[in-house]
Parts: sequence; C-alpha cells; structure tokens
Amino acid sequence: TAIRSLGQIKDSRAVVYLIEGLGSNDPGLGQLLSDALIAFGAQATESLLETLQQSKNENQRFWSARILGAIKSSNAVLPLIMALKDHSAKVRDAAANALGLIKAVLAVRDLKETLLHDPVPNVRERAAQALGLIADETAIGALGQALFGLEEQTRRRAMEALAAMGTKAAPIFLETLSRSDQGLAS
Repeated sequence: TAIRSLGQIKDSRAVVYLIEGLGSNDPGLGQLLSDALIAFGAQATESLLETLQQSKNENQRFWSARILGAIKSSNAVLPLIMALKDHSAKVRDAAANALGLIKAVLAVRDLKETLLHDPVPNVRERAAQALGLIADETAIGALGQALFGLEEQTRRRAMEALAAMGTKAAPIFLETLSRSDQGLAS
C-alpha cells in the first residue's frame, strides 16, 4: 500500500500526513499508519511529540503515545509523563505502556501515582505492567499496596511486576501469603 511504501521510503515530508491520518476512527488504518511512522523512528519523534502535547484529537494523541513507546524515544519521557494526566483513559493507558517500553525510571513516581489513584482500572493495570518493565525497586511499596484493595486484574499485574523485581520483593510475597483472602496466594 501507499502507506507502507511511505514508511519504507522514509521521506520526512510524509510524517505530517501520516500523523494527520491517525485521527481516523478506523483502528486498522491507525495500525497501518503507526507501523509506517515506527519505520521513520527518530525522524518522526518531534512531530509525534507535538501531536501528543497539542492535538485535540484523542486518536492522534493515543497513537502518538503508542508510537513513541514503540520507537523507545527517550525524548518522549516528560511528555508521556504529562500524558498520564490526559482526560482520555485511552491516552493515559498508551502513555503508561510507552513509559514501560522505554523503561523510563524518571516516570516511576508518576506511574506509582497512576497505579494507586487513576479512576480507570485498565489504566491502573497498565501502570502496574509498566512498573514491572522498568523494574525499579522504588516501586515495590506501591505495587505491594496495589495487591490489597484494587481490582483483580490490577492485583495480578502488580504481582507480575513484583516478580520482575526478584528477591527484593520477597517480603511483599510473604505478606501476600499471610493475607491469602485477597485471592493472590495461588
């Protein structure tokens, strides 16, 4: 297709047009455009960051966050942290995922806040996953808190994230065993 060809050619003039198309409600088109923009790599970063921060279109912000995570743009960390406060749960979810893929240690504090306080369960779950990918020990306390009081899927993601931390998370696992009424002892 023309979209794939633009991704292969990597003509920087195409970036703006590809990003504009991300506003579509067609997820198939969004994925095609995303793949093409990922092929551009760092060449697309500046335009994606601008879109993430300034676009009024939820789909454009969502896809921009996803693409920035896929290309592991370290320049995107601060804007992605800001996107954790976006009014759209879809964008917050994509931002958390991107920060995990980038392994953004700088985002741990904000991801812990998202894990414990975001009003949407899927976003909390994604924050737990991101903390597991980053595997920073300062997240152990928040992940431990998530085991007791949040919905089951978020508790499971928190458990997986803690497992990624290795032996330093052992005290949390022992506490979980002593409180097996939360359904996590198995």
